[in-house]
Amino acid sequence: MVKIKIAQNKIETVKQTIRDKGWKIDRNTTKLLSEANKYKFKQILQHKKICGSQIKITKLKFVIQDKILTSKSENDFRDYLEKEQEQEIEIDYLLDEIFFFKEIRLKYFTHRELKGFLDGEKGKGCDKDVFEVFCEVLDIPWWSLLPEDSPEYKLHNKNYILSEELKLFDHERQVNLLRIGLYEQKIFIVNNKCNCSLTWMLRRLEAEIYSFHKLKFRHFTPNKNKSRYLSSAKYHETVFHEIDIRHLKEENILIVLEIENYEQIKSMILSYWQSLIKEIPNENRGKLVMFLIADKSNVDIYDDLQTHVIELSTELKYDREGIAGLIYKIADRCKHKSLERPGEIANKLISDCQDKPLDLLKVIYQFFSIERDKNWMKLWTEYP
Repeated sequence: MVKIKIAQNKIETVKQTIRDKGWKIDRNTTKLLSEANKYKFKQILQHKKICGSQIKITKLKFVIQDKILTSKSENDFRDYLEKEQEQEIEIDYLLDEIFFFKEIRLKYFTHRELKGFLDGEKGKGCDKDVFEVFCEVLDIPWWSLLPEDSPEYKLHNKNYILSEELKLFDHERQVNLLRIGLYEQKIFIVNNKCNCSLTWMLRRLEAEIYSFHKLKFRHFTPNKNKSRYLSSAKYHETVFHEIDIRHLKEENILIVLEIENYEQIKSMILSYWQSLIKEIPNENRGKLVMFLIADKSNVDIYDDLQTHVIELSTELKYDREGIAGLIYKIADRCKHKSLERPGEIANKLISDCQDKPLDLLKVIYQFFSIERDKNWMKLWTEYP
């Protein structure tokens, strides 16, 4: 079986949860192990359709014939049952007696598995069903303890699911221009009139680029600590000197720089961009993309540069079909309750949030009762 492990940065969360329950952390004495055995044993009884508050001794003997206990625990349990004089026994009393006081253990629910669970990524981990039981006892969603870049975490995390669907939303015109620009190896000029609109568009275009070959990105973006002490021209020069075009063989290279005027665009093309294009490897799989951001002002593009650039607008007009479709997709992936009148919901969102992308995002999160995490604002107003 595949072993899964707690992310190293989440181990303290688990330990604090154990303390909050009044249990010890030590793997040899913590009540977590006994509670996990008790929880799993109840699952076994339910699977065998053994219900009620009482259980017959004969049924218990039948249950343990399936070799569900460790060898020593099986012998101890048999001895316990042989000494029991009653024909029936109360289940809760039985479980406390055998798992807490006599420390009988199910297979795969021993000190070894508990250690694998508590050691996190540095340890051996434990089987998924064991991992899930420990988490159930602690009242922690099991997937939330996994590394955040793991497929299982992404599959279950509603914040991640919502952000992924939003990154794929609309921007059809910009996506079409992106495809043309990539084919013709052009630079993209963007007038930044709204940080949220800009970021949302860039995330949508990045998702489109990723869909081609599923390659990761190597970003080259403004470093505030460096650019603070350098002129724009000098800073742009340092960025381009850091680019190793050979990475295109297995990665996408995405350059995002701020520009202030026409002359800077011209300098980018003549001094850097054309040189980069000539160096592109013949067998590259990645895409070389450059976005130049004109901060909150228009930069005129004269005829001599038209063949080298494509201008992108960050504006996005929401329509009923698009918003309703987005709501349906999110609801399906998040296993949300049945939606009533999605068209009316879409109309209200458009009425309240047209030309207000940040407001629209907030309302969508609220609609699906998904709490915005601490990185939410940065995700939708800063790139990358």
